[in-house]
Amino acid sequence: MSWDRAQLDRDGGGRVYRVDLLNLKTTYQFDRRFGLRGILRYDSSRRRVLTDFLASFEPVPGTVAYVGYGSLLERRGWDGAAWQPGEGSYLTTERGLFFKASYAKRF
Repeated sequence: MSWDRAQLDRDGGGRVYRVDLLNLKTTYQFDRRFGLRGILRYDSSRRRVLTDFLASFEPVPGTVAYVGYGSLLERRGWDGAAWQPGEGSYLTTERGLFFKASYAKRF
């Protein structure tokens, strides 16, 4: 886990900006063949959350298969005419799913 904060204050007082970045990562290896990883990132300046999940399976050394999913949640609100960024509730704006397999041929 990591948390970073960047802020700028004026000499006479008053904050110009403040940004918090939160990164959470967890990995769990069930056995030598199967593992899971999850990542969550939060950016307060853009009011968005990025999630990534990855599963890997390695039946024999050199042969591996991955399945992953990721999504981006952004805070958006509808005012009747257009989407307003940074307002309203968090909505999933993008998502992706992938599969990758690799095989090592030995001679």
